[in-house]
Amino acid sequence: LGLVTVLWAYLRNSAFKKDGVDYHVSADLTGQANHLAATIGADIVKQKMAENNGGYKAVNFGYTDDRVYSKLTSDNPIDLVRYQLANCY
Repeated sequence: LGLVTVLWAYLRNSAFKKDGVDYHVSADLTGQANHLAATIGADIVKQKMAENNGGYKAVNFGYTDDRVYSKLTSDNPIDLVRYQLANCY
């Protein structure tokens, strides 16, 4: 047996709350956190279930394509979690 890496990929930034909406649980922003966790080789990634989407646009953070919101995801919570998972490759 070897060591196991468990990484909590939770977002913590006051700038992710904008206009009364909490984007800490946004599928696109948490998906990026999941991607970083997978990139550094975490064996288990713990993440909160996505409740909304559009964090990149709302907080003007990073670069994204509009097709992410129109073709890859919907407002359905299952689709949002699928998008989070896809970011882990």
